[in-house]
Amino acid sequence: MPALILTVLALLLILWWLGEPYWQVRNRQRLRDQPFHAAWRDILKRRVPYVRALTADLQLQLKKHIQVFMAEKVFIARMCWAMLQPLARVFHQGTLQAMQP
Repeated sequence: MPALILTVLALLLILWWLGEPYWQVRNRQRLRDQPFHAAWRDILKRRVPYVRALTADLQLQLKKHIQVFMAEKVFIARMCWAMLQPLARVFHQGTLQAMQP
């Protein structure tokens, strides 16, 4: 019985290892198929002047790469700010209440 469990676990691990690239490609294609955010387009126009020099095809490729990058990367500063903002409000309110007579 333990051999059967180990075999099933090994098989599941191998299937996961072989299937992961498939799911990654599928997920990235789903991200590329979504429309590009208008706010990001404005940022590209204002902050990256070289984008205007690219052909329309290359601009589209760049935008699709940006969508995948933004979806897959974790931005710590944004996460920390979102987590600390409620704490800052509570601390600020507590300070104000402690200062009142």
